[in-house]
Amino acid sequence: MLGLMYCHLARINMRRHDKNNMVKYFKLCYALMPQLKQTGCVYATWSYLMDYYLSLKDYDSVKLELDKYLKEILKYKNDYALSVYYQELGNLYIQKMMYATAIKYYLQSLSYGKTARPTNLMMIGQSYMLLGDYHKAIEYLERSLKAKTELLNTANALTYLGKCYCYIHDKENANRIIRELGKIKDANPDGHYRKLYYGILYYYYTMVDKDKQK
Repeated sequence: MLGLMYCHLARINMRRHDKNNMVKYFKLCYALMPQLKQTGCVYATWSYLMDYYLSLKDYDSVKLELDKYLKEILKYKNDYALSVYYQELGNLYIQKMMYATAIKYYLQSLSYGKTARPTNLMMIGQSYMLLGDYHKAIEYLERSLKAKTELLNTANALTYLGKCYCYIHDKENANRIIRELGKIKDANPDGHYRKLYYGILYYYYTMVDKDKQK
């Protein structure tokens, strides 16, 4: 229970960009590792630390943490821990715009999970979208939406999916995505969801205008 609490607090402080408190809760969680029967909260907390460094584009710190993380997890032979490791490698390479390499690591991450992690599916879809392979992107993004995940991930996946449908001029599915994002926007007045919704509207009407010119 205590480990989960530290994990949750580390995540909150990551999103606040409060490095000192995030590192503090990571260290508290890590110190519990020998006592924990389920060490997943430590692996998750460590991933938040790496994601924070990624947000700063501090790739040297990310690589340092990845090396320490791998050395630690090899002691336990835990599939979830390996899944997190490869996911963070994927996150590193997508940030460096090396999308094909990112996909390779995200797929490796999926191979260690008993069930497909929706975040990995979404990131594979985003990577294919950025490579211009919209049909492959749609395949993974639609799969990610079938898995239970938090609202932010769902909204982000819908946004990438909407872009892909706009790129291939699939108006019916683009409208479906717009309606779904509209429901999220209306239920959650948070500015981020409004930004995603109106961003997709821009893509859609740009697509419609181009169609009219043909």
